[in-house]
Amino acid sequence: MKRVISVASLMIAMGVVCSSALAATPRSLANLQKAYVGETTAASKYTQFSADSSRRGFRAESLLFKAAAQAEEIHAGNHAAVLREMGGSIPQPGVYHMTPAQNLTNRQIVEMHLKDAAKGEMYERNVMYPTMIKEAESEHATKAVNTFQFALAAETQHAALYKKYAKNLGSNKIAKVFYVCPVCGATWEGYSPKLCPTCGTRSTEFKKVR
Repeated sequence: MKRVISVASLMIAMGVVCSSALAATPRSLANLQKAYVGETTAASKYTQFSADSSRRGFRAESLLFKAAAQAEEIHAGNHAAVLREMGGSIPQPGVYHMTPAQNLTNRQIVEMHLKDAAKGEMYERNVMYPTMIKEAESEHATKAVNTFQFALAAETQHAALYKKYAKNLGSNKIAKVFYVCPVCGATWEGYSPKLCPTCGTRSTEFKKVR
Protein backbone atom coordinates (compact mmCIF):
# COMPACT_ATOMS: atom_id res chain seq x y z
CA MET A 1 0.00 0.00 0.00
CA LYS A 2 2.78 2.42 0.87
CA ARG A 3 4.39 1.75 -2.51
CA VAL A 4 1.11 2.47 -4.32
CA ILE A 5 0.62 5.68 -2.41
CA SER A 6 4.21 6.70 -3.11
CA VAL A 7 3.85 6.13 -6.84
CA ALA A 8 0.53 7.94 -6.92
CA SER A 9 2.02 10.86 -5.02
CA LEU A 10 4.91 10.99 -7.49
CA MET A 11 2.53 11.05 -10.47
CA ILE A 12 0.52 13.86 -8.88
CA ALA A 13 3.71 15.80 -8.18
CA MET A 14 4.85 15.35 -11.79
CA GLY A 15 1.51 16.65 -12.97
CA VAL A 16 1.92 19.74 -10.82
CA VAL A 17 5.42 20.31 -12.23
CA CYS A 18 4.15 19.98 -15.82
CA SER A 19 1.25 22.34 -15.14
CA SER A 20 3.63 24.87 -13.60
CA ALA A 21 5.96 24.64 -16.61
CA LEU A 22 3.06 25.16 -19.01
CA ALA A 23 1.79 28.14 -17.03
CA ALA A 24 5.24 29.70 -16.89
CA THR A 25 5.96 29.59 -20.62
CA PRO A 26 2.67 30.19 -22.48
CA ARG A 27 4.12 32.38 -25.23
CA SER A 28 7.08 30.08 -25.84
CA LEU A 29 4.82 27.05 -26.16
CA ALA A 30 2.47 28.86 -28.52
CA ASN A 31 5.42 30.07 -30.58
CA LEU A 32 6.90 26.58 -30.76
CA GLN A 33 3.60 25.28 -32.09
CA LYS A 34 3.37 28.12 -34.61
CA ALA A 35 6.97 27.56 -35.71
CA TYR A 36 6.40 23.80 -36.04
CA VAL A 37 3.43 24.36 -38.36
CA GLY A 38 5.40 26.96 -40.28
CA GLU A 39 8.42 24.73 -40.78
CA THR A 40 6.40 21.68 -41.82
CA THR A 41 4.45 23.85 -44.25
CA ALA A 42 7.71 25.21 -45.67
CA ALA A 43 9.11 21.70 -46.05
CA SER A 44 5.95 20.70 -47.93
CA LYS A 45 6.15 23.81 -50.12
CA TYR A 46 9.81 23.44 -51.00
CA THR A 47 9.43 19.75 -51.76
CA GLN A 48 6.71 20.64 -54.28
CA PHE A 49 8.73 23.55 -55.67
CA SER A 50 11.70 21.20 -56.10
CA ALA A 51 9.68 18.68 -58.09
CA ASP A 52 8.05 21.43 -60.17
CA SER A 53 11.39 23.11 -60.95
CA SER A 54 12.83 19.77 -62.04
CA ARG A 55 9.89 19.13 -64.38
CA ARG A 56 10.42 22.54 -65.95
CA GLY A 57 14.12 21.89 -66.57
CA PHE A 58 15.56 24.02 -63.75
CA ARG A 59 17.71 21.42 -62.04
CA ALA A 60 19.90 23.81 -60.04
CA GLU A 61 16.86 25.47 -58.50
CA SER A 62 15.28 22.07 -57.87
CA LEU A 63 18.29 20.97 -55.84
CA LEU A 64 18.25 24.15 -53.76
CA PHE A 65 14.59 23.64 -52.89
CA LYS A 66 15.30 20.00 -52.02
CA ALA A 67 18.11 20.97 -49.63
CA ALA A 68 16.02 23.70 -48.00
CA ALA A 69 13.11 21.29 -47.52
CA GLN A 70 15.38 18.93 -45.58
CA ALA A 71 16.58 21.80 -43.41
CA GLU A 72 13.01 22.83 -42.61
CA GLU A 73 12.24 19.24 -41.57
CA ILE A 74 15.15 19.42 -39.14
CA HIS A 75 13.82 22.67 -37.67
CA ALA A 76 10.37 21.13 -37.29
CA GLY A 77 11.86 18.12 -35.53
CA ASN A 78 13.80 20.35 -33.15
CA HIS A 79 10.71 22.39 -32.31
CA ALA A 80 8.69 19.22 -31.71
CA ALA A 81 11.36 17.80 -29.39
CA VAL A 82 11.34 20.95 -27.26
CA LEU A 83 7.55 20.99 -27.21
CA ARG A 84 7.49 17.44 -25.87
CA GLU A 85 10.08 18.23 -23.24
CA MET A 86 8.17 21.30 -22.09
CA GLY A 87 4.91 19.37 -21.89
CA GLY A 88 3.23 21.02 -24.85
CA SER A 89 1.16 19.34 -27.53
CA ILE A 90 2.42 18.97 -31.08
CA PRO A 91 -0.03 20.29 -33.71
CA GLN A 92 -0.81 18.67 -37.02
CA PRO A 93 1.98 19.25 -39.58
CA GLY A 94 1.33 21.99 -42.08
CA VAL A 95 0.67 21.08 -45.70
CA TYR A 96 1.18 23.43 -48.64
CA HIS A 97 -1.25 23.29 -51.55
CA MET A 98 0.44 24.60 -54.68
CA THR A 99 -1.85 26.43 -57.09
CA PRO A 100 -1.20 25.63 -60.76
CA ALA A 101 0.20 28.68 -62.52
CA GLN A 102 -1.41 29.77 -65.74
CA ASN A 103 -0.27 31.94 -68.63
CA LEU A 104 3.33 32.00 -67.39
CA THR A 105 6.51 30.59 -68.88
CA ASN A 106 8.53 27.93 -67.07
CA ARG A 107 11.13 30.54 -66.20
CA GLN A 108 8.53 32.93 -64.78
CA ILE A 109 7.02 30.19 -62.63
CA VAL A 110 10.36 29.10 -61.15
CA GLU A 111 11.29 32.74 -60.56
CA MET A 112 7.96 33.27 -58.80
CA HIS A 113 8.63 30.27 -56.55
CA LEU A 114 12.12 31.50 -55.68
CA LYS A 115 10.86 34.96 -54.80
CA ASP A 116 8.00 33.52 -52.77
CA ALA A 117 10.46 31.35 -50.84
CA ALA A 118 12.82 34.27 -50.28
CA LYS A 119 9.96 36.41 -48.96
CA GLY A 120 8.99 33.73 -46.45
CA GLU A 121 12.57 33.22 -45.27
CA MET A 122 13.10 36.96 -44.84
CA TYR A 123 9.96 37.21 -42.72
CA GLU A 124 11.25 34.44 -40.48
CA ARG A 125 14.70 36.05 -40.38
CA ASN A 126 13.57 39.62 -39.73
CA VAL A 127 10.35 39.25 -37.76
CA MET A 128 9.18 35.82 -36.67
CA TYR A 129 12.20 34.20 -35.08
CA PRO A 130 13.69 37.38 -33.53
CA THR A 131 10.31 37.99 -31.83
CA MET A 132 10.03 34.38 -30.67
CA ILE A 133 13.58 34.46 -29.28
CA LYS A 134 12.86 37.60 -27.25
CA GLU A 135 9.67 36.13 -25.83
CA ALA A 136 11.36 32.83 -24.95
CA GLU A 137 14.17 34.72 -23.26
CA SER A 138 11.66 36.68 -21.20
CA GLU A 139 10.15 33.38 -20.01
CA HIS A 140 13.59 31.82 -19.44
CA ALA A 141 12.72 29.03 -21.87
CA THR A 142 16.32 28.26 -22.78
CA LYS A 143 15.67 25.28 -25.04
CA ALA A 144 13.04 27.20 -26.97
CA VAL A 145 15.58 29.99 -27.43
CA ASN A 146 18.12 27.49 -28.76
CA THR A 147 15.83 25.85 -31.33
CA PHE A 148 14.62 29.25 -32.53
CA GLN A 149 18.22 30.47 -32.88
CA PHE A 150 19.17 27.37 -34.88
CA ALA A 151 16.30 28.02 -37.27
CA LEU A 152 17.05 31.74 -37.52
CA ALA A 153 20.65 31.11 -38.61
CA ALA A 154 19.58 28.65 -41.31
CA GLU A 155 16.74 30.83 -42.59
CA THR A 156 19.25 33.63 -43.03
CA GLN A 157 21.29 31.33 -45.29
CA HIS A 158 18.20 30.22 -47.19
CA ALA A 159 17.04 33.79 -47.82
CA ALA A 160 20.43 34.66 -49.33
CA LEU A 161 20.45 31.53 -51.50
CA TYR A 162 16.94 32.10 -52.83
CA LYS A 163 17.70 35.73 -53.66
CA LYS A 164 20.94 34.70 -55.39
CA TYR A 165 19.24 32.01 -57.47
CA ALA A 166 16.37 34.32 -58.43
CA LYS A 167 18.81 37.02 -59.53
CA ASN A 168 20.86 34.59 -61.61
CA LEU A 169 17.98 32.50 -62.91
CA GLY A 170 18.92 30.91 -66.20
CA SER A 171 22.64 30.93 -65.46
CA ASN A 172 22.78 29.13 -62.10
CA LYS A 173 25.23 26.25 -62.20
CA ILE A 174 24.09 22.97 -60.70
CA ALA A 175 25.87 22.51 -57.38
CA LYS A 176 27.44 19.07 -57.09
CA VAL A 177 26.02 18.81 -53.62
CA PHE A 178 24.36 20.81 -50.86
CA TYR A 179 25.35 20.14 -47.26
CA VAL A 180 22.76 20.31 -44.49
CA CYS A 181 23.64 20.14 -40.80
CA PRO A 182 21.47 17.44 -39.20
CA VAL A 183 21.40 19.26 -35.86
CA CYS A 184 20.48 22.85 -36.76
CA GLY A 185 19.62 22.75 -40.47
CA ALA A 186 22.44 25.07 -41.57
CA THR A 187 22.84 24.79 -45.36
CA TRP A 188 25.83 25.24 -47.67
CA GLU A 189 26.09 25.17 -51.44
CA GLY A 190 28.93 23.09 -52.89
CA TYR A 191 31.17 23.13 -49.81
CA SER A 192 30.98 22.81 -46.05
CA PRO A 193 33.02 24.06 -43.10
CA LYS A 194 34.82 21.56 -40.89
CA LEU A 195 32.49 22.48 -38.05
CA CYS A 196 29.01 23.98 -38.23
CA PRO A 197 29.43 27.58 -36.99
CA THR A 198 25.91 27.50 -35.55
CA CYS A 199 25.97 24.31 -33.46
CA GLY A 200 29.49 22.87 -33.73
CA THR A 201 28.52 19.66 -35.52
CA ARG A 202 31.39 18.04 -37.47
CA SER A 203 31.23 18.09 -41.27
CA THR A 204 31.40 14.29 -41.36
CA GLU A 205 27.87 14.29 -39.93
CA PHE A 206 26.37 16.65 -42.53
CA LYS A 207 23.67 15.40 -44.86
CA LYS A 208 24.60 15.46 -48.55
CA VAL A 209 21.79 16.52 -50.86
CA ARG A 210 22.34 15.64 -54.50
